Amino acid sequence: MSFDVVNIYDFISVGEALFEQVAKTFSSINNDIECFLKSNALEFAKRKQAVTYLVFKEKILVGYFTIAVKTFEIKESYIENDMQKVAEGLPA
Repeated sequence: MSFDVVNIYDFISVGEALFEQVAKTFSSINNDIECFLKSNALEFAKRKQAVTYLVFKEKILVGYFTIAVKTFEIKESYIENDMQKVAEGLPA
């Protein structure tokens, strides 16, 4: 049994209408899972907040998984203060 996994960015480069057409064919017993794919996955990918991978078996969409991308910024002053505490033997 083999599956094909396709990155949502592949659909964006070809055309969003194709992704929407494919997403319409997906159904799940969990409404939240179905709703995310149909309503949010494309926008999250465009904003680079999450990447969704579609899983196909014999050209039928059978599932998907999404990897969230979370970035954060650490201020340089915080790192410097933290490192100074460590150097002085204090807990960071």
